[in-house]
Amino acid sequence: MLKWPKIIGKPKRFKREFRSEVCLNCQHSIDVSDQYCSNCGQRNSNKKLSLSDLIKEFFAGIFSYDSRLRKTIGAIFTRPGKISLEYTHGKRIKYVNPFRFFISIAIIFFLMLTWLIPVDEIQQQVNETNKEFLVKPNDSLAKALARQKSKTFDFQKTGQYIKYSGLSNYDSIRTQLGFKDSMTNQLKVKLINGSFKLEKSPTDFITYILPKLPFFLFGFIPIFSLFSWLLYARRKFTYVDHLIFNFHETSVFFLLLLLEISINFMVNNDSASFNSISIYLFIIYHIMASMYFYKQGFFKTLVKCFLLAFLYIITCLLFVVSLISASLMFY
Repeated sequence: MLKWPKIIGKPKRFKREFRSEVCLNCQHSIDVSDQYCSNCGQRNSNKKLSLSDLIKEFFAGIFSYDSRLRKTIGAIFTRPGKISLEYTHGKRIKYVNPFRFFISIAIIFFLMLTWLIPVDEIQQQVNETNKEFLVKPNDSLAKALARQKSKTFDFQKTGQYIKYSGLSNYDSIRTQLGFKDSMTNQLKVKLINGSFKLEKSPTDFITYILPKLPFFLFGFIPIFSLFSWLLYARRKFTYVDHLIFNFHETSVFFLLLLLEISINFMVNNDSASFNSISIYLFIIYHIMASMYFYKQGFFKTLVKCFLLAFLYIITCLLFVVSLISASLMFY
């Protein structure tokens, strides 16, 4: 743990003179030499909280943040693959849980993207474009489409009808066009409505979907890890070992992107773009980490890394399309 700053000092209520033999939280018997309750983990102190104690504990909590985060980041960048190998071999107490670490980094990354994306500029450009290209409601065309009733759902005709009529309610659209009522048709109408909303205001959709991406990736990586497990089937690694390695690697990728975007933003002061340097760095890093973790030579590792990258891109594209489609249905 990091040391308490001298300017802040350790709260007096944590001193030995204020310790008791019974935990105030769970009533478990403890010794005055114990700083924490062995049953619930609460600090052993019976001193009443003062304003000074409260302020000191707040700042002390910031400066004495769990050193596992520092050790995790340090190990990740100094020895590619080392943290994953040590974690799978049981050395876990000094490192942050790889799943928690990934979620934290991913949430910070997508929150920063949300903050840095020039939403107003994008929406202004869309509004100017929409004036020329968006189809306006046309009652006569909508009625002409409604006269062509069919029990079979026609995706193109339904989309045109929604555009020309301006309707979005499923029951009204179904009644006018005459197609059968089903859950599938209802989802199709929701997809069409979501697509039109995206066309009119893409910035709203961006702010809607970005916070969900960390949790999407959290579910995607376990599926992708199946490819690693199959490709390295002859190595003595369990599926969970591959899972831990892939969570660490994805965390590194987001950290590198965060670093580059932050530097570009500070230098340009108006740009959140990146020049792909972080991607090239990650490729080098990933090859080195794979060699260390899987204990294989450079050329064999290189071939497997590129094969996994290809599978990753294909699988990720399928999942992204599925995520966007599902998001449009409930957008």
